[in-house]
Amino acid sequence: MEDKVISGFHPVEEALLKGVPLHALYIAKDRRDRRFSRLRRLARERGVKVLEVPEAKLNELSSASHQGVVALVSEISFLSLDELLGRVPKDESPLIVVLDGVTDVGNVGAILRVVE
Repeated sequence: MEDKVISGFHPVEEALLKGVPLHALYIAKDRRDRRFSRLRRLARERGVKVLEVPEAKLNELSSASHQGVVALVSEISFLSLDELLGRVPKDESPLIVVLDGVTDVGNVGAILRVVE
């Protein structure tokens, strides 16, 4: 599966402002002007990982003109706990299971069987 990318300053800025779920933001190491500081700030405010990389990495990530910035679009969108709970019907009591750091799918299956 190929990652979906957004390349270029204005498209990346718009994605951040519109709340597009982004996995990571890659910015060329030498970009230190005010515009790129704004992108870094917007990304951090939205919980998007910011990585400063050499131009060669940006060229590898995107065949389009990247202008020193590339964003990877997340394959899944995330909900805050409040958004998730807002989707639960009022007459139901949800059971929420949170897993962190589980690397063995067999363990996930066992946990799901116990929860059920």
